[in-house]
Amino acid sequence: MTPPPLVVEDPYPYVVVRLMSAAYARRSVRFIGSVEPVIESSRNGIVLQDDAAAETSTVGPTARQKLIDRVLADAKETGFRMCCVFGPNDSAYCEPDGSVGLTAEAPSGGARLDNLTIVRSG
Repeated sequence: MTPPPLVVEDPYPYVVVRLMSAAYARRSVRFIGSVEPVIESSRNGIVLQDDAAAETSTVGPTARQKLIDRVLADAKETGFRMCCVFGPNDSAYCEPDGSVGLTAEAPSGGARLDNLTIVRSG
């Protein structure tokens, strides 16, 4: 049996923010080249500079680490658990305590609440 194709609406990578038990928000990820102006990430997306990822539309080791570092900083700052989802069997859970757990399981289940603004503390 052939698996169903990936939904174009939800390309990898993306970030899942656990707001509370059974409630989460999903953030898109966009890589731009170094010649493009850096813009602030919006409440619904994360923008990072990485020439290779921007040119090839693939997430190599450098772009992957940039995303994990950014999401880990956000998790520590907001107190929310977050997960970078790089593919159907490739995720990195970023915890507010500064730890990162690599796993083959992406977050699933719960109510999706994408239109909330996540406010950084401090």
